[in-house]
Amino acid sequence: LLEFFQENRDHFPTILPTHQATPPEQLNHLMLHNGTIWRWNRPLVGIDHNGNPHLRIEHRVASAGPTPEDVIANTVFFVGTVMGMLQHPDRSATALSFQQAKQNFYHAARYGLDCAVEWSGGQVNLRELLQQELLPLAKVGLQQLDLSSQEVLPWLEIIEGRISSGQNGTRWQRNWVAQHGWEPRGLMADYLQWQHSGNPVHQWKY
Repeated sequence: LLEFFQENRDHFPTILPTHQATPPEQLNHLMLHNGTIWRWNRPLVGIDHNGNPHLRIEHRVASAGPTPEDVIANTVFFVGTVMGMLQHPDRSATALSFQQAKQNFYHAARYGLDCAVEWSGGQVNLRELLQQELLPLAKVGLQQLDLSSQEVLPWLEIIEGRISSGQNGTRWQRNWVAQHGWEPRGLMADYLQWQHSGNPVHQWKY
């Protein structure tokens, strides 16, 4: 992991140049600098309550969602899919090159659930891939964690509802603007109202 911290030093200027009157071995300056660099998989140095240093990896791929319910559902789906791929490597994305995975990421971000992505040697519709392969794979993966159906199915049903309806946070905002015109204050007011309703985003009206 040393290379990551060397990269921090060489390529990321200090944006919080504060002086901390703490012993150097507590690494406070290093931790503060590292905390301003937002990698998706970020190595962290920590000091426990006994003064012992440790290293850990902060896994930050789950993005913020419209509601806490959506964020939990995203995380459950992600963990289940990863576990499922570990159990069934023949159904995993390991055959994808980094460039293909990167292209899939940007296509999904730009075009949404109906975009085409690279998978298993060809182009597939993202919504069909999610419904027919990844969602069932996530269910298999979560079973390996000894989680009951009652614990996981409500969250996967949120993912299923989002896929079926095609409505995620971005789609809701675009639909709202199409219905009401460009009125940012009104959009934000409705967004907050729905966010506090406890309904996942695929159930929101506009």
